[in-house]
Amino acid sequence: MCDKWAEKDNRIRVFHKENGGVSTARNLGLDKAEGDFVMFVDSDDCIDVKCFETCIKAMQDNDLDILQFGLKRIGEGKDWVKQPYSPVLPFEEFVKQKHYSGNLGQSVFKTSIIKDLKLRFAEGLKIAEDYFFNCTYLTYCKRCMAIPFVGYYYFFNAGSAVNNIKTKDALEAMKALDMMPQLSPLYEVHAKINQMNVCLPAILANHDIKASDFEDLYSRCCDKRFQHLYSNEGLKVYGLLKPIVGMNIAYLMGSYVFRLIRFLKHYKWRMHKKLTLKKQA
Repeated sequence: MCDKWAEKDNRIRVFHKENGGVSTARNLGLDKAEGDFVMFVDSDDCIDVKCFETCIKAMQDNDLDILQFGLKRIGEGKDWVKQPYSPVLPFEEFVKQKHYSGNLGQSVFKTSIIKDLKLRFAEGLKIAEDYFFNCTYLTYCKRCMAIPFVGYYYFFNAGSAVNNIKTKDALEAMKALDMMPQLSPLYEVHAKINQMNVCLPAILANHDIKASDFEDLYSRCCDKRFQHLYSNEGLKVYGLLKPIVGMNIAYLMGSYVFRLIRFLKHYKWRMHKKLTLKKQA
């Protein structure tokens, strides 16, 4: 299909490579990039038909280093929209005022900055590699802006790779997220949120490390300052039960709760997809 589109439109170029993970594919794209701007779209997502036109115009009209725009999440029968807004700001103010997103698909980058920095995705990471790339790039930006235009459609799939993470990959991502405050102290809170709501739940889901090792990670990541930001039920169960039944049983219960909720979400998503297809038929 891609090759056929390339035959029809000389603006489209297609590169074939062996499967080596999403980071190697993105890095190949960066190596081949010739245009002024770079955007990323995951294979199971899509963008609005006016996304390129709207975003590139905003980049050019405002002489931006980075533009971030709105996103709609679709799936599980529960859709929501994020519509950021910010005037042109330097990096520090942009992050301080919480306008930025670590989501790769919501950003437009300048090819020249990526090439000057020799910036690439960490091919050893299976989680948070996009967040790390985005935030590294952002620290070098002098003109940042966010617009409420909803240009990216993220289709949640409970069975996708990002929702079935291995413990080894989660631990590697936690190490990378530990480095975020070295880029800028402004990233500390967001890095902790990713560790709590992505990495630790992945370890709970796999249940293949000792409870004592999990407790070390939990204690390091779950700073009391950020407890109100927990979005994972398994971690909440672990935190509530640990003082009562001890960390071993709390770890087991947290793990079972997490897996049960993930199964129910996946089932709900499958039923919603089935009903949607039935209505369209």
